[in-house]
This record gives sequence, C-alpha cells and structure tokens, in this order.
Amino acid sequence: MFSEIQVSGLTLTIFPQERWREAILSYLFGLWTNKSEVVYRPKIAFGTIVLRLDQSKGAYYAYGKNQEGEQAPYFNDEEVLIVGPKQEEVEIGLVRFVKNDRIRRITITSDNSGFVRLWKKARRGEYGVMSYNIPISLEECIREDELKAGKT
Repeated sequence: MFSEIQVSGLTLTIFPQERWREAILSYLFGLWTNKSEVVYRPKIAFGTIVLRLDQSKGAYYAYGKNQEGEQAPYFNDEEVLIVGPKQEEVEIGLVRFVKNDRIRRITITSDNSGFVRLWKKARRGEYGVMSYNIPISLEECIREDELKAGKT
C-alpha cells in the first residue's frame, strides 16, 4: 500500500512514501521551533490515517479510515515501542522510531482503545501503516471526548 505523508498547519506539505523519515522530522521540528506553518493546525497524515495534536489537552487524536488490511510483521519486544496519546510520549516515540534503527515498529494508542501502528519495512525507505478502532473524523473524536466527560 502506498501512503504519502501530509504535514499540515497553515500550509500543506506532501512527502512521498520513501521520504517518511523526513516528513516526520519536518513535522516535529516545525512544532518544536514553533513554526506557524505547522503549529496553526498541527497534524500529520499517513495516507488516510491522521494524528492531530490538541494543544490545549497536550494529546493526540488519531482518526481516519481504519486500515486493517496490511498487518505489521512480528518483531521482538526490543524492536517495538508502544506510546500513549500524550503529546510528549508521541513526539519522543516518533523521534526514536525515525532515528533508532533497532526500533522497527511504533504503536500509538488512543483513549478509545484504538491505535495507529507504523513499521519499517525490509526495503529501506518504505514504511507500513495500519490502524484499528479509530474514529473516522476529528468531530467524532471530540464527540467521544464529550461523552466521556459527561460520564465522569
């Protein structure tokens, strides 16, 4: 499956699949250096799967079209990184995933028991992405948050 990566804020920047590392780093460095092109509406999309930062909550929403067809291959525990939706966990996890060749897969969990999984494929420059049980839209994420808030 081909999955281009979109980094957006004020402008939309599209990276081809083989530049996935550059796309992730561009997004993160844009956030960390407070570039308006990224911090205005910070999100990174892997094909149809979006990670969107809610700056007021310091957490990421994952939403989009669930991609369950392609499964990540098995990796040993030391090759796998699992992070929660908190901003710091996701961003540090993504840097580690990009920069550390021993980390082959990252799973970003969400508050609704769903997750997004990225993995490095055997062929350099290729990555895989899949998701499970994530809302289809940002509006649905917000609606789920409001329902949870009403229950507590």
